[in-house]
Amino acid sequence: MSMNANALLAIGASPAMVHGKEEVEEFVCLASALYVNVGTLDGARREAMMLAVRKAKEAGVPWVLDPVAAGGTKHRLDACLQLLDEGKPTVVRGNPSEMLALTRRYNLSNSNDDSSRGPDSTAASNDALTAAKVLAQKMKCVVAVTGEVDYVTDGTRTFAVYGGDVICTLVTAAGCSLSAVVAAFVASSAGSKDCDYLGAAVAACAAFSAAAGLARERLGKGAGPGSFHVALIDALHTITEDDVQRLTRIEELV
Repeated sequence: MSMNANALLAIGASPAMVHGKEEVEEFVCLASALYVNVGTLDGARREAMMLAVRKAKEAGVPWVLDPVAAGGTKHRLDACLQLLDEGKPTVVRGNPSEMLALTRRYNLSNSNDDSSRGPDSTAASNDALTAAKVLAQKMKCVVAVTGEVDYVTDGTRTFAVYGGDVICTLVTAAGCSLSAVVAAFVASSAGSKDCDYLGAAVAACAAFSAAAGLARERLGKGAGPGSFHVALIDALHTITEDDVQRLTRIEELV
């Protein structure tokens, strides 16, 4: 949670980390976007999450779901599917195994490996690309499946984002922080006259990938995940458009 909040502050967003069912609905109505992360899931938090997404749907507040370790347990998968079906997210951002787990009910031929090591994926992002497209079509939302290459799709158009650094897989909450950044970009897009949630998700993935690349440049090859954690937050704060163009590549897939 701390890294999520710090990542949001670094890019100029204003996070509020809220769990209690007594206040989540009120906070949703104050927010430009809602981010739901199921990483620390229990009965009380599940209830609060459901209240939040229902209120977001009612109030027209865009929201982002991070289905952390969705395939890990039945309770966790059931909660994620309930959030999807009742809340109708704006964006779903997860790793390949999580996406394959969320689409297991659609009996896709390539959805065999949806196992995970906790929140870590055991599949590659391109393995889940079909699943991401199907989920986007079924839910009428944007889906970002991230890994060595990030794929972002609305079920019709699909973009690949190249960049980043593999050491992100060794930094706790790096993926969750990417989801938080996606939520901030979605909030910004929602406030513009040309609202484009697909473009916002692509831009967020590119910015985060570039920040990871910039952090690696500043630290050098010998740095470990501890120093990279700090450098990533610093890079998110200082990154420029030139950095994004230099350190990432965005390709529309046809």
